[in-house]
Amino acid sequence: MFTKAAGLAAPQADAVCSMATTSEAVPALRAFARDTARRWGMAEDAVHAVRVTVSELVTNAVLHSGSPDVELGMRLRGATVTVLVKDNGTWLPREPSPVRRCESDRTRGRGLNIVRAYATHCSVESSVNGTRVRAEFDVSAPAPEFAAFDAELMAVAAL
Repeated sequence: MFTKAAGLAAPQADAVCSMATTSEAVPALRAFARDTARRWGMAEDAVHAVRVTVSELVTNAVLHSGSPDVELGMRLRGATVTVLVKDNGTWLPREPSPVRRCESDRTRGRGLNIVRAYATHCSVESSVNGTRVRAEFDVSAPAPEFAAFDAELMAVAAL
């Protein structure tokens, strides 16, 4: 939680990390987001919301963008943290697996809905130059509680 002391400026910080768009990008950028959020003094529930968001958005870039790189940007302005994930690819639709269709439907296709559940604002901009997804969080308020759902989600994301 952040509070502004009388006469002091609200906290401001920026962090950026780019990686090749591979499966290794998901845990690496999730760790980068966690470490950055903790360095900024965010409460653990807000850190968790940011980690889940980064995991979902980077996974989408890895699975669907076809971009060689994915970039994670984080910005702190007062009690607002903005997460921006961008790629330079074009949308690649996922091919359904007939053998694992039921299991696949259960664990995929919910990423942006999860992000929207945590974020106070979420926007997606797609163009011929790639996709930019921005999620904003009010880190002065407690994050929504999705602990049981998140445990399952993080286990799937780690695969």
